[in-house]
Amino acid sequence: MRAAKEVTQCYMVTGDAGFVLVVAVEDLEAFDVFVKTKLYTKPNIRKFRT
Repeated sequence: MRAAKEVTQCYMVTGDAGFVLVVAVEDLEAFDVFVKTKLYTKPNIRKFRT
């Protein structure tokens, strides 16, 4: 996530989520591209919520 220009902040948290990402993108289409290229392609990411 350090290399992803869309990620402006990343926090390690307790509870249901392991991490919280703050992502800045231009629109929902750009968010969809981010999800498909940066999250779905990482085998260590089992699930995520928006």
